[in-house]
Amino acid sequence: MRKTLAFILSLLCFALFLTAVGCANAGGGSGNADGEKEFTVEFKQSGKPSVIVKAKDGEKISEVAAPESEGEGLVSEWNFDFEKPVRKSETVEVISYTEGVSFALSFKGDGYTVSPYTGESPSVTLPDYYKGLPVTGISSSAFSGNNNITFVKMPAQLKTIGEHAFYYCVNLVSAEIPETVEKIGASAFDSCVKLVNFKLPPKLTVVSKRLTVGHTYSFIEVPEGVTTIEEYAFASDITSIVLPRSLEKIEFVGLWAKLWVIYYKGDKTDWSLIEISDKEYNGFSALSVTKKAAIYYYSEEKPAQEGNYWHYEDGNVVKW
Repeated sequence: MRKTLAFILSLLCFALFLTAVGCANAGGGSGNADGEKEFTVEFKQSGKPSVIVKAKDGEKISEVAAPESEGEGLVSEWNFDFEKPVRKSETVEVISYTEGVSFALSFKGDGYTVSPYTGESPSVTLPDYYKGLPVTGISSSAFSGNNNITFVKMPAQLKTIGEHAFYYCVNLVSAEIPETVEKIGASAFDSCVKLVNFKLPPKLTVVSKRLTVGHTYSFIEVPEGVTTIEEYAFASDITSIVLPRSLEKIEFVGLWAKLWVIYYKGDKTDWSLIEISDKEYNGFSALSVTKKAAIYYYSEEKPAQEGNYWHYEDGNVVKW
């Protein structure tokens, strides 16, 4: 009996030993001569020899030369937070962004927001990451009133664009909004009169106030999932628009007087359920605009009955 008990205890001790070894090696770490956990961090820039640094668990890395610049007018940095202790082995690459761009850590601490721009370059590059975390926001008024910028490359994991972010950027020609964006603040692109087109991202649920005021292109598509078009949202030169079946509400002159054609993704019954404001501005309202415009209802197959219908062909809007 005692021999059996001793054998069981020895097995338990061996199992505990294996567990401890497994935990010590988690995250790619290895033990040094003193039994301390150690990680390897490789700093890698395309076309350059890698810099490999070993660090103990919880130790900070400081002595790493800055990467070479990846373009004129760009700031190039390691995508690594040197203020944080090392907790894993990893490969660190270079990020580059336009001079004058700066960042603030989000309140949740899970990403960075682009702060107000102080540079002069007309072409602005925003990085996908900063200090190892994704860049997920552009702050309110970050580029407001900037007459220099013509192009903005936005972060790939961007989620929010703040109010007045690009307000009155009168020479802005191109701003491709990533499909990851969930919210665009009021007047974010107000008075961007040179935008040649403007594509709303598919995760939006609200088209905010004064979003396209002063835009001069003639067509826009509102993605499925949007439930509300706020005041003055499309106060622009837009003459034709695609509206989603998910739409529930069009606020005070959310649709502008220049609108002549509406392509709606639902049927007549669905359309009748949308709350459309009849509050007037200079003699017209959102309701009067929809009554004036020709409304086409979506039909995947060619309808047998007469009426206004439309469908997609190769991604383009086509009337039946």
